[in-house]
Amino acid sequence: MEDDCTAKKGELKGNFTANPVTDKDWQEFKNFYIDDWRLEKKPKQRLGFITLRNSLYHSLIGDSIDELLDQKTKELNNGVTDPDHPSQIAVNWLNYIIGLAGVSVEVDTRAKVYSACVSEIMNQL
Repeated sequence: MEDDCTAKKGELKGNFTANPVTDKDWQEFKNFYIDDWRLEKKPKQRLGFITLRNSLYHSLIGDSIDELLDQKTKELNNGVTDPDHPSQIAVNWLNYIIGLAGVSVEVDTRAKVYSACVSEIMNQL
C-alpha cells in the first residue's frame, strides 16, 4: 500500500458546489440521525444517532448502549453485520453520507491503510 501509518495534513483547494439532496433516503437518513435510531423494539424514548453519539462522550449512557448492542448481537447470533443490527444500520447510513459526499474511494483507501496499521501493531504485540 502506498500510504504509511503516519497522519498527514491535507488541505482542500478549489470551489465546491452543494447540490440539494432530494431522494427518499435523505429524509430517512435525517430521521435516523436526528430523531430515531432504534436500539430497542419499544424504546422508552426516541433519540437520534447524533444525540446518542454525543451522549456517549458526555455521560454514562455509553454503558447502557453497549448493553443494548451486546443484547442485540446475542439475539442475532453474533451477527453485527446483520441488516437489523443497530450498529449495521448506523454503518449503512454513514456509508450513505460518504456516497453522497463522493468520497467513497478515499474513505475505502484510508480504511484499508488503517486496517493494515492495526494488523501491523497486533503482529508486533
